Amino acid sequence: MADSAQRRLVVCVNAAAWLAPPVAKVRAARAVFSWTGEHFPLPLQSELYLRARLDVPDAAASALLDRRRALYEIVGGNPGGRYEFVISESAVERLECSVSPAVASEQFRHLLALMDRYPAVGIRLLPFTAAVSVDRGFTILYFHGAERNLAYPESCHDLVLRDPRALRACEQSRARMSRGALSVADTRLVLTDRHRRLAEHGLAALPGTGLSHPPVALVPGDGSRAQASGRSR
Repeated sequence: MADSAQRRLVVCVNAAAWLAPPVAKVRAARAVFSWTGEHFPLPLQSELYLRARLDVPDAAASALLDRRRALYEIVGGNPGGRYEFVISESAVERLECSVSPAVASEQFRHLLALMDRYPAVGIRLLPFTAAVSVDRGFTILYFHGAERNLAYPESCHDLVLRDPRALRACEQSRARMSRGALSVADTRLVLTDRHRRLAEHGLAALPGTGLSHPPVALVPGDGSRAQASGRSR
Protein backbone atom coordinates (compact mmCIF):
# COMPACT_ATOMS: atom_id res chain seq x y z
CA MET A 1 0.00 0.00 0.00
CA ALA A 2 1.27 3.49 -0.78
CA ASP A 3 2.47 5.51 2.20
CA SER A 4 -0.24 8.17 1.73
CA ALA A 5 -2.98 5.52 1.59
CA GLN A 6 -1.55 3.84 4.70
CA ARG A 7 -1.60 7.15 6.58
CA ARG A 8 -5.21 7.77 5.57
CA LEU A 9 -6.15 4.29 6.74
CA VAL A 10 -4.45 4.81 10.11
CA VAL A 11 -6.21 8.15 10.60
CA CYS A 12 -9.61 6.72 9.68
CA VAL A 13 -9.09 3.56 11.71
CA ASN A 14 -8.18 5.62 14.76
CA ALA A 15 -11.41 7.60 14.27
CA ALA A 16 -13.57 4.52 13.80
CA ALA A 17 -13.67 3.41 17.46
CA TRP A 18 -14.29 -0.08 18.75
CA LEU A 19 -10.96 -1.36 17.48
CA ALA A 20 -9.55 -2.54 20.79
CA PRO A 21 -12.18 -4.96 22.16
CA PRO A 22 -11.40 -8.37 20.62
CA VAL A 23 -14.38 -9.72 18.72
CA ALA A 24 -14.31 -12.88 20.85
CA LYS A 25 -14.54 -10.79 24.03
CA VAL A 26 -17.48 -8.80 22.67
CA ARG A 27 -19.21 -12.05 21.74
CA ALA A 28 -18.71 -13.44 25.25
CA ALA A 29 -19.92 -10.30 27.04
CA ARG A 30 -23.37 -10.30 28.63
CA ALA A 31 -23.62 -6.52 28.22
CA VAL A 32 -21.70 -3.70 26.57
CA PHE A 33 -21.67 0.05 27.19
CA SER A 34 -20.05 2.39 24.67
CA TRP A 35 -19.52 6.16 24.74
CA THR A 36 -18.27 8.03 21.66
CA GLY A 37 -18.05 11.75 21.19
CA GLU A 38 -17.30 12.63 17.57
CA HIS A 39 -18.50 9.70 15.46
CA PHE A 40 -20.57 6.55 15.45
CA PRO A 41 -18.96 3.41 16.90
CA LEU A 42 -18.03 0.70 14.44
CA PRO A 43 -20.92 -1.71 15.21
CA LEU A 44 -23.41 1.07 14.37
CA GLN A 45 -21.82 2.19 11.12
CA SER A 46 -23.43 1.23 7.84
CA GLU A 47 -21.01 -0.28 5.34
CA LEU A 48 -21.62 2.64 2.98
CA TYR A 49 -20.71 5.16 5.70
CA LEU A 50 -17.58 3.25 6.71
CA ARG A 51 -16.37 2.98 3.11
CA ALA A 52 -16.99 6.69 2.58
CA ARG A 53 -14.87 7.57 5.62
CA LEU A 54 -11.99 5.23 4.86
CA ASP A 55 -11.17 6.64 1.40
CA VAL A 56 -8.71 3.82 0.68
CA PRO A 57 -8.74 0.87 -1.76
CA ASP A 58 -11.10 -1.93 -0.81
CA ALA A 59 -8.25 -4.35 -0.20
CA ALA A 60 -6.72 -2.06 2.41
CA ALA A 61 -10.01 -1.68 4.26
CA SER A 62 -11.13 -5.31 4.12
CA ALA A 63 -9.99 -6.16 7.65
CA LEU A 64 -11.91 -3.24 9.15
CA LEU A 65 -14.99 -4.03 7.07
CA ASP A 66 -14.84 -7.66 8.22
CA ARG A 67 -14.58 -6.48 11.82
CA ARG A 68 -17.55 -4.20 11.37
CA ARG A 69 -19.65 -7.08 9.99
CA ALA A 70 -18.63 -9.39 12.84
CA LEU A 71 -19.53 -6.81 15.49
CA TYR A 72 -22.83 -6.02 13.77
CA GLU A 73 -23.74 -9.72 13.77
CA ILE A 74 -22.95 -9.98 17.50
CA VAL A 75 -24.95 -6.88 18.43
CA GLY A 76 -27.89 -7.84 16.23
CA GLY A 77 -27.79 -11.59 16.78
CA ASN A 78 -27.70 -11.93 20.55
CA PRO A 79 -31.15 -11.20 22.01
CA GLY A 80 -29.92 -12.25 25.45
CA GLY A 81 -27.28 -9.53 25.53
CA ARG A 82 -27.58 -5.82 26.18
CA TYR A 83 -25.79 -3.21 24.08
CA GLU A 84 -26.03 0.42 25.13
CA PHE A 85 -24.51 3.16 22.97
CA VAL A 86 -24.40 6.79 24.08
CA ILE A 87 -23.28 9.13 21.30
CA SER A 88 -22.68 12.87 21.35
CA GLU A 89 -24.87 15.20 19.33
CA SER A 90 -21.57 16.19 17.74
CA ALA A 91 -21.54 12.87 15.86
CA VAL A 92 -24.87 13.76 14.25
CA GLU A 93 -23.63 17.21 13.23
CA ARG A 94 -20.37 15.85 11.85
CA LEU A 95 -22.18 13.15 9.91
CA GLU A 96 -24.16 15.70 7.92
CA CYS A 97 -21.05 17.81 7.31
CA SER A 98 -18.50 15.13 6.46
CA VAL A 99 -20.22 12.86 3.94
CA SER A 100 -22.68 13.23 1.07
CA PRO A 101 -26.41 13.60 1.80
CA ALA A 102 -26.98 10.11 0.38
CA VAL A 103 -24.42 8.53 2.73
CA ALA A 104 -25.70 10.52 5.73
CA SER A 105 -29.29 9.52 4.95
CA GLU A 106 -28.28 5.86 4.71
CA GLN A 107 -26.46 6.06 8.05
CA PHE A 108 -29.55 7.50 9.76
CA ARG A 109 -31.71 4.81 8.13
CA HIS A 110 -29.26 2.16 9.33
CA LEU A 111 -29.41 3.41 12.94
CA LEU A 112 -33.21 3.48 12.91
CA ALA A 113 -33.35 -0.05 11.49
CA LEU A 114 -31.05 -1.28 14.26
CA MET A 115 -33.27 0.28 16.92
CA ASP A 116 -36.44 -1.16 15.38
CA ARG A 117 -35.17 -4.68 14.72
CA TYR A 118 -33.08 -5.40 17.81
CA PRO A 119 -34.58 -4.66 21.26
CA ALA A 120 -31.22 -5.51 22.86
CA VAL A 121 -29.66 -2.44 21.21
CA GLY A 122 -30.16 0.93 22.91
CA ILE A 123 -28.92 4.07 21.15
CA ARG A 124 -29.10 7.43 22.98
CA LEU A 125 -27.84 10.87 22.02
CA LEU A 126 -26.09 13.18 24.48
CA PRO A 127 -27.10 16.78 23.65
CA PHE A 128 -24.73 19.74 23.59
CA THR A 129 -27.02 21.27 26.20
CA ALA A 130 -26.53 18.44 28.71
CA ALA A 131 -24.79 19.64 31.88
CA VAL A 132 -22.27 16.81 31.74
CA SER A 133 -18.50 16.68 31.97
CA VAL A 134 -17.61 14.74 28.81
CA ASP A 135 -14.77 12.21 28.85
CA ARG A 136 -12.93 10.59 25.97
CA GLY A 137 -14.62 7.63 24.39
CA PHE A 138 -14.51 4.21 25.99
CA THR A 139 -16.18 0.80 25.92
CA ILE A 140 -17.00 -1.40 28.93
CA LEU A 141 -17.57 -5.15 28.54
CA TYR A 142 -19.54 -6.93 31.28
CA PHE A 143 -19.14 -10.69 31.64
CA HIS A 144 -20.98 -13.54 33.35
CA GLY A 145 -19.79 -15.17 36.54
CA ALA A 146 -16.34 -14.53 37.93
CA GLU A 147 -14.78 -13.19 34.73
CA ARG A 148 -13.52 -9.67 35.32
CA ASN A 149 -15.20 -6.81 33.46
CA LEU A 150 -12.96 -4.87 31.08
CA ALA A 151 -12.81 -1.28 29.80
CA TYR A 152 -11.15 -0.10 26.60
CA PRO A 153 -10.27 3.62 26.24
CA GLU A 154 -10.82 4.77 22.68
CA SER A 155 -7.66 6.89 22.65
CA CYS A 156 -5.31 3.94 23.42
CA HIS A 157 -6.26 0.93 21.33
CA ASP A 158 -3.66 -1.33 22.97
CA LEU A 159 -4.73 -0.49 26.54
CA VAL A 160 -7.14 -2.59 28.59
CA LEU A 161 -8.35 -1.33 31.96
CA ARG A 162 -8.61 -4.15 34.50
CA ASP A 163 -7.83 -2.26 37.69
CA PRO A 164 -10.95 -1.85 39.85
CA ARG A 165 -10.28 1.86 40.34
CA ALA A 166 -10.02 2.48 36.60
CA LEU A 167 -13.21 0.51 36.02
CA ARG A 168 -15.00 2.54 38.71
CA ALA A 169 -13.93 5.75 36.96
CA CYS A 170 -15.45 4.46 33.71
CA GLU A 171 -18.62 3.45 35.58
CA GLN A 172 -18.90 6.93 37.06
CA SER A 173 -18.47 8.45 33.61
CA ARG A 174 -21.10 6.06 32.27
CA ALA A 175 -23.55 7.19 34.96
CA ARG A 176 -23.00 10.87 34.07
CA MET A 177 -23.48 10.26 30.35
CA SER A 178 -26.60 8.19 30.95
CA ARG A 179 -28.18 10.89 33.15
CA GLY A 180 -27.63 13.55 30.50
CA ALA A 181 -28.61 11.51 27.43
CA LEU A 182 -31.97 11.48 25.71
CA SER A 183 -34.18 8.46 26.08
CA VAL A 184 -34.13 5.83 23.33
CA ALA A 185 -37.57 7.01 22.20
CA ASP A 186 -36.50 10.65 21.95
CA THR A 187 -33.29 9.67 20.18
CA ARG A 188 -35.41 7.83 17.61
CA LEU A 189 -37.44 11.02 17.07
CA VAL A 190 -34.29 13.04 16.40
CA LEU A 191 -32.80 10.46 14.03
CA THR A 192 -36.12 10.08 12.21
CA ASP A 193 -36.35 13.85 11.74
CA ARG A 194 -32.80 14.03 10.36
CA HIS A 195 -33.38 11.10 8.01
CA ARG A 196 -36.67 12.51 6.74
CA ARG A 197 -35.15 15.93 6.20
CA LEU A 198 -32.23 14.56 4.21
CA ALA A 199 -34.48 12.30 2.17
CA GLU A 200 -36.84 15.16 1.28
CA HIS A 201 -34.56 18.17 0.99
CA GLY A 202 -30.90 17.18 1.25
CA LEU A 203 -28.50 19.18 3.41
CA ALA A 204 -29.49 22.79 4.15
CA ALA A 205 -26.13 24.52 4.66
CA LEU A 206 -25.78 27.63 6.75
CA PRO A 207 -24.39 30.48 4.65
CA GLY A 208 -20.64 30.73 4.83
CA THR A 209 -20.14 27.77 7.17
CA GLY A 210 -20.91 24.56 5.32
CA LEU A 211 -22.63 23.36 8.49
CA SER A 212 -26.13 21.96 8.43
CA HIS A 213 -28.89 23.88 10.16
CA PRO A 214 -30.17 21.69 13.03
CA PRO A 215 -33.94 21.22 12.72
CA VAL A 216 -34.33 20.18 16.37
CA ALA A 217 -32.75 20.99 19.68
CA LEU A 218 -31.86 17.98 21.79
CA VAL A 219 -33.17 18.36 25.32
CA PRO A 220 -31.68 16.04 27.96
CA GLY A 221 -33.22 14.35 30.94
CA ASP A 222 -36.50 12.87 32.14
CA GLY A 223 -37.65 11.55 28.76
CA SER A 224 -38.37 15.07 27.51
CA ARG A 225 -39.27 15.36 23.86
CA ALA A 226 -36.91 17.00 21.37
CA GLN A 227 -38.23 20.48 20.79
CA ALA A 228 -38.45 22.28 17.46
CA SER A 229 -35.85 24.97 17.13
CA GLY A 230 -34.73 27.60 14.69
CA ARG A 231 -31.33 28.06 16.30
CA SER A 232 -28.05 27.69 14.42
CA ARG A 233 -24.61 26.63 15.48
